[in-house]
Amino acid sequence: MEFEQCVPEAVDPGEWDDETILLLGAPYIGKSHLFDGVEHLTVAHTVAEALDSSTHEYVVLDEFYRTYRAATGKEKREFEAWLARRDGICLAARPRAFDWLLEHDDVPLSPDVLDALDAAYHLRY
Repeated sequence: MEFEQCVPEAVDPGEWDDETILLLGAPYIGKSHLFDGVEHLTVAHTVAEALDSSTHEYVVLDEFYRTYRAATGKEKREFEAWLARRDGICLAARPRAFDWLLEHDDVPLSPDVLDALDAAYHLRY
């Protein structure tokens, strides 16, 4: 997996057609705004929305920490299996929140999710 630290202006999500991306950044750095104007894109606010998305659209799970925490146990299991075989998804999260999902037993995000990623970007100024 490629990991890159960069400013938001250096990232072009229009080039991520079939890639699975982890997009990390502090609050209000512009993670969500990167996708303004990108065609063939679905911004999902729940895991259920992501699972129901069209196979021909790039899917962005914004605020991944809240989205994943709110999902049911069944949705979490389906999501992890879906992520392993789905191309064209971006998980947008705050760095510490994503780390929390991986490290704490009360929210069991499998570290295997990292194997599904093609690249990770840490946005910063």
